[in-house]
This record gives sequence, structure tokens and C-alpha cells, in this order.
Amino acid sequence: MKIKSENLLAIVVILVSIGIGLTPLAIQKTSFDTANVNFNASVNVVKPVKVNNTHVGVNADPTMHFGNMPVNTNLTKWVQVSVDRRSEVDIETTGNISRLLSYRSPRIIEGNSRIPIRVRSKELGYHDGKVTVTVLRPNNRWGRMYLDVKTRLSKLF
Repeated sequence: MKIKSENLLAIVVILVSIGIGLTPLAIQKTSFDTANVNFNASVNVVKPVKVNNTHVGVNADPTMHFGNMPVNTNLTKWVQVSVDRRSEVDIETTGNISRLLSYRSPRIIEGNSRIPIRVRSKELGYHDGKVTVTVLRPNNRWGRMYLDVKTRLSKLF
């Protein structure tokens, strides 16, 4: 079945209208448990140094410290998140390292999930800040419904 663009626009307008009308009720009744984890983050972007055709200086410790990185290289670290039910994970960064980091946020997860945080060393110098990972875990029916709807909508758009 093919949907004309005018009909699709009408469907979207109706769904948005319903969503706007139900939003105050859902927000009042939705309840989440919140957990925050903060990581200090830093990277020192340096001019490349070659030893036997290999770039050196990448720190692979389990924190968000990326160590010394040659300019114009990328490195990904992972945050492991485990939840017992569908939850929303939001990532926020502060400091001048923020403009070098890339990640997808918010995201809906279930069970165990590895969330990539990538640094792109495009500016020379020392960059630091904080990475905050927030997990919103629904603790009532309205919270679960909110995440179900959000998950379905994210698959459409």
C-alpha cells in the first residue's frame, strides 16, 4: 500500500497533536529511577611521531582519558551499561573536550549495552572536561509506555 505525501503529512499532524495533548498527563504520571556516572575526560593532541612507521602515544586505560594522540586520528572507548529493563541512556559532556567527542544520545537500551564514545583529534593542545552518563530506568507503567512509544517513533524516523 502506497501512502500519498498529503496523507502522510495528515497522519503525522494527527499523531503530533495527540502526543501534545497527552504529554502533560504522561509527564505527571511518568516516574523514573535515575543513576548518574561521571568520568573525567582528557586528551592531549600532539603532532604525529613515527617510530618504525607506527604512531605512538595512545593511552588505553579504562577511563575516559585518551592520552596523547596524534592530530587527525580517531579513538573509540566504550561505556558498558547494564540494566534490568528497557531504559534510556543520555550522555552529556562539558569542557573543551566536548567538541572533539562524538556519540549518539539519547538511546534506548535493554540488558547489557556497550556505548561508543569517539574522540576525533582535530585540534592541537590539551582538552579536558567531564562525560556524564545518565540512565533513566522507568519504575511504573507510564514510564514503560513512554519508552515504548519513544522506541517505536525512533524506528520510524
